[in-house]
Amino acid sequence: EDSPLLDRLVGIADLGGGTVIVDAIDDMNLTTLHGQFFEGAFKLYENIREVLVGQGHKISVYEVETMLREGGIGEMYTWSPNSRETFDFTSVVMKERRRYSRRVASMILSVFKDLSKFYRILITGGTANLVVKEEILAEIPIAEFSENSEVANLNGFYKYGLNAGLGDDDEE
Repeated sequence: EDSPLLDRLVGIADLGGGTVIVDAIDDMNLTTLHGQFFEGAFKLYENIREVLVGQGHKISVYEVETMLREGGIGEMYTWSPNSRETFDFTSVVMKERRRYSRRVASMILSVFKDLSKFYRILITGGTANLVVKEEILAEIPIAEFSENSEVANLNGFYKYGLNAGLGDDDEE
């Protein structure tokens, strides 16, 4: 299927658990524009945990991750350390998500210094659903977020393999 992305300069930001990887493709070829930052989702979780521990809560990074992955419905984040108490951490989580989102935008812009050359900047990866999209779009108006970002890379490699004829062997 023809896509306007196939023959243009396109940036890709893969937001993972441990890293943010920024690359560009031009006419479907990888360019020399590349950056790798060790500030993935776990950095966000650690930042949130630091604030909450500073407020006197004994919460682990794992509990923060669980709260973000399971919560967020209506952007409300709560944590219950036991069956008796529930804490509403929405304001802390949203403040840190906004801060992290601006940091991600800054990482992308440090690699792609002239956005006018790009057709689009695609945001993908498992952490793409944790950033505040409006914060990214304020800095990078040509950003586009992948649907089902947690499996977008897998789907992309699968489609690439199909297009390259991989898996067409008649041998069984």
